[in-house]
Amino acid sequence: PGEARAIMAGCGSPHARWAALVPADRAGREIARDLHEAAAALGYTLDPVIVVEPTLTDFAMLDPRLPRPWPDGLLIWLEAVPAALSAKHLRNAGFHGHLAGPSRLRSAPFREHAGFALNGFILPRIETDDTTAALAARFETDYQRAFGEPPTPTAALACDAVSLLIHLARRSAPGELHRQFPIREAPPGITGPLEFDRMGNRIVSLRLNQSRHGEWIGFKPMEPASGEQ
Repeated sequence: PGEARAIMAGCGSPHARWAALVPADRAGREIARDLHEAAAALGYTLDPVIVVEPTLTDFAMLDPRLPRPWPDGLLIWLEAVPAALSAKHLRNAGFHGHLAGPSRLRSAPFREHAGFALNGFILPRIETDDTTAALAARFETDYQRAFGEPPTPTAALACDAVSLLIHLARRSAPGELHRQFPIREAPPGITGPLEFDRMGNRIVSLRLNQSRHGEWIGFKPMEPASGEQ
């Protein structure tokens, strides 16, 4: 819910009417619950939350399920390709509000399928410091060399998770890895500082980025999203 809360809060108080697209599975039900919690924490309205079947190819079928007048913003919490195609359809249908989604959409498949609808799309990103920014740049170079494409946010998070586990294992006696929890000390991460609360939840500061003419730049509150081709 942290990413959704950052998006809705960062877009400014006038943008209080939000809707959402979520997948039609168990994960989708959990996502819907989290999005409702994020909206409620801000006093915002999230209605409706539309369940999208994985077999959906005609995104015009979403139109009757979206309220009129259009909501001010739409959270697209789908996988990369259906998220991109739904964003493209909504822009073609005349939706000019904010379109936003989770950080994992910052990927080549989303960019390729979204086309013109990428312009104005909003994604959260974890704040980095100089140390983590340098690590991220090196990771991106190494990943590009190894796989021929830039890393996705999921790949970066997975790398941090493995690195953290190795770090904790090296500090532990055999069979006593569990004594490292709650985590009191962690190495710098490539996705940002690795800090955790006593429940094991990661503590992060999020910044909103918006796609403008092929580049991800800092989002300015109240900046309208563009639906122009």
